[in-house]
Amino acid sequence: MQNKRNRATLKDVAAQARVSVMTVSNVVNGRVKSVSPATRARIADLIQQLNYRPDSAARNLKLSRHTAIGMILLNENPVSLSDPFIANLTAGLSSHANKSGYSFVLECIAPEYFDSCPMIRNLQTDGLCVLKGRDLPREQDIVETIASLGQPIVTLVAPLPCHENDVCLVRQDDRGGSEALTRMLIDKGARRILFLSPALTCPAIHQRVEAAQAVCRHNGEVVQFDILATEGPEYDAVEQALADYLDRAPAPDAVMAGNDQTAVAALRFFSDRGLAVPEGVRVTGFNGFDFWRCSLPVLTTVKSPAFALGARAGEALLRRLETGVFAEREIVLPTSLMAGETT
Repeated sequence: MQNKRNRATLKDVAAQARVSVMTVSNVVNGRVKSVSPATRARIADLIQQLNYRPDSAARNLKLSRHTAIGMILLNENPVSLSDPFIANLTAGLSSHANKSGYSFVLECIAPEYFDSCPMIRNLQTDGLCVLKGRDLPREQDIVETIASLGQPIVTLVAPLPCHENDVCLVRQDDRGGSEALTRMLIDKGARRILFLSPALTCPAIHQRVEAAQAVCRHNGEVVQFDILATEGPEYDAVEQALADYLDRAPAPDAVMAGNDQTAVAALRFFSDRGLAVPEGVRVTGFNGFDFWRCSLPVLTTVKSPAFALGARAGEALLRRLETGVFAEREIVLPTSLMAGETT
């Protein structure tokens, strides 16, 4: 992938095709009535060979006008936008962009289809926000392609392995939230803690696990800390994982779920098994979106500032477009413990 300074231009394509720049422009913009099918095919082949991308952002910059920011959601889950965290974060980013007079372009794409992503091929944005759900196949190739676009980048939740300088990370304090939960559980007498999550390869989950393990290690009494992966946050997946775990180990004193959906599924599992919460086992979630109050008993969780994260990412990116530099290279928003009835 050529970088922004060296990639092919309309003139390059026209010279190779032995036609005028206007003819290439007509083909690129769909004005093909005056262009023969053979010429259109030749130009289309050369556009692909030379990796030419129309640069709408460059045209806008010449007019001192920025009109669009984009968000790339790299996730193999086809319904990833239904996740409450991603939905809230996206809403915050879109809302801030729209209020500031910018359009918002969203691409949800699996890594194997990244090369065909229209946002990457057409480059119709002035800046990009990137959110990856977990460790990805071809991650380094994808990161290098994004960096080669020559646009300012805001990475959300977790950093990208990118050596570019024009990058800002916006995330929440997952470590602090996990530390608060773990200390509370230990203070309440938990000595066998089980971390339960469908996304153990997610960088945010890694931080929570590491923080909980550190608190357990530094506690005065011995605290057993186990980690259990599920196939997903749905009840059937959580039920199977917990049932398998209890076949080989005693019931934990507490379950720390990776998100509120998994925690609610765990609540139902223990209820079906006749194990009372919190008397028999304590359960906590993470993210604290509105539905956490609807569980019985009411879930103890950590409140995530997901909407504010999106808005703050939009603010950082638009300020960078105005000033030419990111004011901060990393922005961390606090989380807060929401004590409920499950602990």
